[in-house]
Amino acid sequence: MEPTVVFVYDDGPIADYETAYPVHQRFDAPACIAVVSEWLGTSPGPLRRVLGRGTEYLDESHVRELADAGWEVLSHGAAHRPLDATRTTARADRGDRVLHVETDIHGREQGDTLVVETVHGETRVTVGRASHLPGRTAIVLRDPLVESVPDGASVRFAEEVVRDELETSKRDLEALGVSVDDVALPYSRYGPTDREVVPEVYDGVANAALGGVNIDPTDPYDLRRQYLGRDALTDEQLERFLETVRDRNALALFGGHSHRHVDADRIADALGLAREFEIRVTTLRDALASLPDD
Repeated sequence: MEPTVVFVYDDGPIADYETAYPVHQRFDAPACIAVVSEWLGTSPGPLRRVLGRGTEYLDESHVRELADAGWEVLSHGAAHRPLDATRTTARADRGDRVLHVETDIHGREQGDTLVVETVHGETRVTVGRASHLPGRTAIVLRDPLVESVPDGASVRFAEEVVRDELETSKRDLEALGVSVDDVALPYSRYGPTDREVVPEVYDGVANAALGGVNIDPTDPYDLRRQYLGRDALTDEQLERFLETVRDRNALALFGGHSHRHVDADRIADALGLAREFEIRVTTLRDALASLPDD
């Protein structure tokens, strides 16, 4: 394929429209927005609950305008649930109602069903009150454990939660009158359950792995994505990265958050280098249409 780069902006903050969109218009280059469907039109946004700060999000009219301008709308989940597993960091005994885990992001939506490894196999548990306090690494359960859970046990969403996260987002976004063919996984986390479910719902994944370029890609569900922010790439590294895309006829996917880490100057630098190196800038949908059959 010809050298190609796709820009994917995550979460759907208003900065996608106010910051990223004008720069892309200046370069006559499309991009993708990866939208969390439940966050549309919210202000202050759910990141205040999750990260201790808020932001304003795109509303339906913004999404339609960007789609009409040639941008692709991707799903970023219904509620930004991580679709892979975390692990416990301490043993939990029968009767306990707290799981100490590597990260608590699986325990932020009260009522979600989790599948947890136990000393005898697996058990299903229900998330109790949301455990999203800053710095906390525990999942609070609605009911006491019926089996002990060892240290290092896998904790993942039940398949029906994963399926609902993916299907609901697509359905609700397409209700706006836009096509939603592809997904950018929340937190760039890919687990075995969503690897089975995603192909039933979407044509491709924008962030199956982190870092690097895609050379001779054939699998739309196994694409690498590079974060665009200066905390991930210096100016010199950005130039070398795009030189590699040009020289290897590669497909590159840039990811970032326009409300933090990726500002207008950074976007302009990347688009300017892409123009200088004669790299095609397009949407993920268009890039996937150019992939050879495996």
